[in-house]
Amino acid sequence: LPFDTVIKALSDDRRPTLHRVLPFKQYLINKCEIDNDDNEGLKQVKCFLGKRLNEKWELTNEYLIAAILHPNNKHLHKSFHLKERAILLLKQEIFKRHDRFSSTTTSTVAGLPDTSSRTSSTCSSSISSTSVTKSVCLDARDILLMEIFDKPPSVPEKKSC
Repeated sequence: LPFDTVIKALSDDRRPTLHRVLPFKQYLINKCEIDNDDNEGLKQVKCFLGKRLNEKWELTNEYLIAAILHPNNKHLHKSFHLKERAILLLKQEIFKRHDRFSSTTTSTVAGLPDTSSRTSSTCSSSISSTSVTKSVCLDARDILLMEIFDKPPSVPEKKSC
């Protein structure tokens, strides 16, 4: 039974399943396609379930981003419109984070407070190039990501002969 399979797979508490929502939704919709040899009752059930899946199972941005980032789902060739939407959402998220961190001129990763012992958000003010004070609120996750990925590359010192 396809619905039992999907419910069990998405209920797995030992592995992440967010990236599997979109493919499983499409799998169920495909199972609801009407075949020529289906009897009239089965055709009505499939038609009803297919419509309900499309109408009621709303894919949030997180599902789409998780699906496009997972290596097995990268192409999303069966759902071109969802692939385009996922790529757009991913670009928006990247630009949003990039703009938030690149707009600060006085705050650097080294100047951020230590967040290892707390999970509350940190707000810092900085002056942009137009001399307007902006408030940038960083939560612990953002700070951790900055510390990991936004470090400037270390350049080894050249030894003179």
